[in-house]
Amino acid sequence: MEAFFCSRPCRCPAAARSLIPDYVTDCETPRMSVAALFQSTPFTIYTGELTKHLEEGEACVFEVEMSRCDIITRREYESGTLLNPEAAFSMYPSLYISSFRPAEESGCGLDSVHLAYEACET
Repeated sequence: MEAFFCSRPCRCPAAARSLIPDYVTDCETPRMSVAALFQSTPFTIYTGELTKHLEEGEACVFEVEMSRCDIITRREYESGTLLNPEAAFSMYPSLYISSFRPAEESGCGLDSVHLAYEACET
């Protein structure tokens, strides 16, 4: 069966609108970011320990990776919805933020708000 996984770290430029607790591990320590892509609705992403280095309102370029424990079927891949980080983060908890850096004026801009996947045999 052919399946897909997020093949390499992908850039995801987004603004960290708010930093909030995940309400599972504790109700006070911020571990999630309410992020927004350019002209999109806000969505939450788990940023874990990296959250303490983020600032609310900061425009960042997040590096997104996927653990190999989660795979994506050909049908899901071909639908195209998982190219959008907003949809992918809500559907696949194995996607995670491995690092981030502040967005720069000469940075990636809008050229890559889609995640890249690679085929693999399961």
